[in-house]
Amino acid sequence: MKQQTEILFRQIAMLRMIPRKGGITARQIHQLLADDGFSVDLRTVQRDLKTFTESGLFPLDVDESSKPHQWYWQTDAVIEIPTMSGSEALAFVMLDRHLQGVLPPNLLSSIQPHVQHAEKLLQQHKHQRLARWSEKIAMLPRAMRFLPAKVDHEIHANVIRALLDEKQLEVVYQPRAEGARQYVLNPLSLVVQDGVMFLVASANDYNDPLHFVLHRFKSAEVSTKAARIPPDFSLKQHLQSQAFDFPLQEKLIRLVAIFDRYGIYHLHETPLSEDQSLEAYAEGLEKLTATVMDTLALRRWLLGFGERVEILEPLELREEFAHSAAEMHAKYNPAESAAWGRAPCA
Repeated sequence: MKQQTEILFRQIAMLRMIPRKGGITARQIHQLLADDGFSVDLRTVQRDLKTFTESGLFPLDVDESSKPHQWYWQTDAVIEIPTMSGSEALAFVMLDRHLQGVLPPNLLSSIQPHVQHAEKLLQQHKHQRLARWSEKIAMLPRAMRFLPAKVDHEIHANVIRALLDEKQLEVVYQPRAEGARQYVLNPLSLVVQDGVMFLVASANDYNDPLHFVLHRFKSAEVSTKAARIPPDFSLKQHLQSQAFDFPLQEKLIRLVAIFDRYGIYHLHETPLSEDQSLEAYAEGLEKLTATVMDTLALRRWLLGFGERVEILEPLELREEFAHSAAEMHAKYNPAESAAWGRAPCA
């Protein structure tokens, strides 16, 4: 019985692979079946295709003038194949795992039957290889990992709905160091960065896109008024401007720094900029030159190297790091701890 079930699933999968336009060969179907976890030889695939065509049960045609032969659905064929392939099942499971909180709740709810069916399908013998794929993939942040902030479910749902329906949001928002404020927001996009969700939106009568952290919303109600969306706003361009790296000025800077060679080996593979250059400086050291945005993220990245980096240019950045190093030295130097109003650590 199990063998008959697997044959049926395989044949349904084959029918789903046949296109309405163009055509597909038996060898191509055989490869797709293998990708989906089916173990079957090419001769069996060829026999099944011949049976499909000659039985008259399916409106299929075969182009025998091509070598090898190609199968396709007839132009006016009306037929639905009631299942999903192993690849489609895997896509549903991965989508459910990695896009929670980003897709609209009603959309997530509507695809749950498909997700549940996909999970069952992947657990069946024929798809065990694909089922194991989700256990082999992970996405991790490069920086320190933190527990995700708690976002009110109703607020999250309203933010998503306003973004989807292109409606204004009437919110009470708690900035980091100020009292709660009321805003009328025009939602533009949603960005997830290291587990934190940001709503990109313009506020009140202004057009400049700002970033609002979802877990700082005290309330959020969807307005009946249409959101004012600037025709020239592009999320792609907004991200390319490094807006989420917290720019400190609009102009680019020429960064020149001396690094421990092994500390920046990854920059040979993943450069900071298009014009980046790395050259030997002294034993065990390399000099980096790159044109970059002057951002808070850049400073945090450089500070992470500690004593293994020396900033040469720009001079303002070098002086800033020299001042930070002096302050750190004072904090860790027992003789100078009193200057910070505390006794030295034992």
